[in-house]
Amino acid sequence: MKFSRILKYKFLFVKVDDLVNIGAFSYSGKQWHPFNAVLNEFDKGKGLDHKTSILSKFYANYNLIEDKGFLSVHENNWDSIKTAYIPPWGGGKRVNPNNDFEHWIGPKSPEQIDMFLKYFKKLYYKIKKERYSPIKNVDGFVRVIVLKKERKVKYLVVGGQKRSSILSHCGYKKIWVRLQYTHRDYPGNMPAVVNIKDLDYWPNVSNGLYSKENAMAFFDEYFEGNTVERK
Repeated sequence: MKFSRILKYKFLFVKVDDLVNIGAFSYSGKQWHPFNAVLNEFDKGKGLDHKTSILSKFYANYNLIEDKGFLSVHENNWDSIKTAYIPPWGGGKRVNPNNDFEHWIGPKSPEQIDMFLKYFKKLYYKIKKERYSPIKNVDGFVRVIVLKKERKVKYLVVGGQKRSSILSHCGYKKIWVRLQYTHRDYPGNMPAVVNIKDLDYWPNVSNGLYSKENAMAFFDEYFEGNTVERK
């Protein structure tokens, strides 16, 4: 399907390997993802609470420190804003690390981690039993924005992060997703389709939050970041 028609049809049938999250962690089974690591622990009867879960270690390493950042590209030669939640292409938000719904940043309290693990395990077994049936549930579709770089495409998951990991872990190769609808709040305040060819016109490049070089590196992180090395 041509990308000029994506906005019309709203739904896409995409490869799970092409899904990424805001922290640039790939959902591909060939890469490392914190949620997939949790699911591996579940399968072994381990990691059922914060004392043993890999999530505790993950959140200790991925604290929200804006002058440090948490993407790989933030480490060297970076002179722009350091947060993945305010992307160069516009939209985004300021985040509170204690927000239960921001899964990619810490610190998280033991209670928050235990609550997440309990819900995640319940959802995992529900999907294993009933399979992925998004049309049967309110807001059941994984929601994405499209990142386009010439002929390469990635799908940034902005809704359904846990479902995406479960589907990857369960061996799904392709799934139906919904294009993120426009809304005044994040993630709906980001464009539904982001094309690298428009970089010069991205709002947060034009206003100086990002240099063009850093904006390019930020975008490339979602295509080229090796998350196996980030665990």
